[in-house]
Amino acid sequence: MDKSSGGEDNHDLMALMEKNFVEDNCKKKNSRKPTKPPRTSKAPLLDAADQQLVREIAELSLRKRARIKRINAMKKMNAENAAPSSSSSLFAMVITVIFCLVILFQGICHRRGTTVMLQGSVPPVVGEGLISI
Repeated sequence: MDKSSGGEDNHDLMALMEKNFVEDNCKKKNSRKPTKPPRTSKAPLLDAADQQLVREIAELSLRKRARIKRINAMKKMNAENAAPSSSSSLFAMVITVIFCLVILFQGICHRRGTTVMLQGSVPPVVGEGLISI
């Protein structure tokens, strides 16, 4: 192979790479939008009394927002505290079931006529459906 033909190929390749590099850089630079200049304030300047009024209104709005946040936090806390936990509601249900079973058991025993007499107690007087003491 000829040295001159290899050098030309290498030179052409370098020129092509430089061209691609320049095109890539141009694309990158053009892809960004130019920054906009800051807008000038068109509102008239406020005097001292108006500025004080604006400050007071801003302070009141901040207080109102803080108050609303506190109220919402209190509502969430109360909702969490008011909701009974599963263990306490389960315990209450067990006690209620036991209570109902005791009442039913006493009613069943009473219907059978089994009465437990304590020593020294007066036997019940059964009359015409009335209970006498």
